[in-house]
Amino acid sequence: MDVVRMVRLSRDTMANIRQNVTIALGLKAAFLVTTILGVTGHCQVFWRTRRGRDAPG
Repeated sequence: MDVVRMVRLSRDTMANIRQNVTIALGLKAAFLVTTILGVTGHCQVFWRTRRGRDAPG
C-alpha cells in the first residue's frame, strides 16, 4: 500500500469518526431535551409484553 492511499484512507476514517461522534452527541442532546421536557418514557405501550403485563422494572 502506497503512502497516498494510506493518507486517503486515514482521512476518510477520521471523517467517519467525526460523523459518528456528531450523530452520537446530537442524539444525546435530543434525549436530554426530551427528558428535561418530560416527554421521554411516557409511551407505555412499547413496554408491554405479549401477555399484556407491564415489563419488569
